[in-house]
Amino acid sequence: IIIILGETVKLSRLLVGSILIASTVCHANSTKETASWVSATDNSCKQYSGVVSQHTCAATWQNAQEICKVNGATLASVEEIKKAIIDCGGKITDSAISEEAKANMKNTKYQECIKAKGFAHFSWTGTTNQQNTNYALYANFEVGGIFNYNKNNKQTFHCMRESEH
Repeated sequence: IIIILGETVKLSRLLVGSILIASTVCHANSTKETASWVSATDNSCKQYSGVVSQHTCAATWQNAQEICKVNGATLASVEEIKKAIIDCGGKITDSAISEEAKANMKNTKYQECIKAKGFAHFSWTGTTNQQNTNYALYANFEVGGIFNYNKNNKQTFHCMRESEH
């Protein structure tokens, strides 16, 4: 499906095999895609000790990186996660009890948008906490926050692929 909105062309597709879902956003005057969200299949998740629930994979931070890599992608960056939150009408916060977090939880349009885009409640990012490298940053989509989590714990995640078209 190609939808032209101003200078943006959006391609969405459902694939079977090593990738379940990919959606791409390109600028009409550019040959470079801005990004493709990629979800791992159940098999690629299990291959790296991930746990599958309702076609969503949860894995340790290191295994999540490997699962993304097998699917030709990397863990989504903090910037890509923040953009997804903002694009859905959410506000970025660093506290689950902040006014922004409360507003995001009450914002029905934001919550529906996040779900419609297929984001799990939580998502690893590819960013390690610089003060404590045993922790990495993760997103809590419900509240619109970016927080720390121990890399050895299992967490859902989203992969990003950069590619030419």
